[in-house]
Amino acid sequence: VELLEALREQGVATYPALHENLNQATDHANDNWKTFCRLMISQLKDLLDAGYDAVLSDIDVVWLRNAAPYFKCDDDVDGCANIKAADVMISSDNLSPSSDARLGAAYARGGIFNTGMMFLRHSASGKDFLHDWLMHLSATSGRFASLTTHQQVINAMARKQDSWPGLEPFADAGAETASPTRVLESGAPLSTGKSFKLGVL
Repeated sequence: VELLEALREQGVATYPALHENLNQATDHANDNWKTFCRLMISQLKDLLDAGYDAVLSDIDVVWLRNAAPYFKCDDDVDGCANIKAADVMISSDNLSPSSDARLGAAYARGGIFNTGMMFLRHSASGKDFLHDWLMHLSATSGRFASLTTHQQVINAMARKQDSWPGLEPFADAGAETASPTRVLESGAPLSTGKSFKLGVL
């Protein structure tokens, strides 16, 4: 309780996980985890709706410097031009730096997208993405109902159903970069009928 109060005094958005509200389960398929994920995504949605971009970062991510200039790409930041078109940026579980540097999004699309590090723009597509992410995580029937984590939901949202990898690198005719694109065009549309652009960090 003291830590909760101290964090709130510092202006940190903090929520108590009361013992009586937990069911003692420790796996990702339990209701506690899904409730937490829905709360987290609804808070992100509120931030974007208020006109802010947002960063989602797991507690075990170490930031060595401020990544905002790269994410926003307003200035001449090395490497940001090939990811600038993305509505949502996400880390990847692919582990070959050389393949990543050589192939960019074409390499990342064959792996798992990891929600441990994300950047979300307050663009129309970014907001639509968050709306659908929350909707699919709350699904009780259909394609998304059996998925147990918010990460599984994103991976399914990005890909054409029953297809692998189910999404293609985004070709931005206006981008002038020497390196390959880091942006993928979603293979499955959002509920608006439009695709979204997923940048791979």
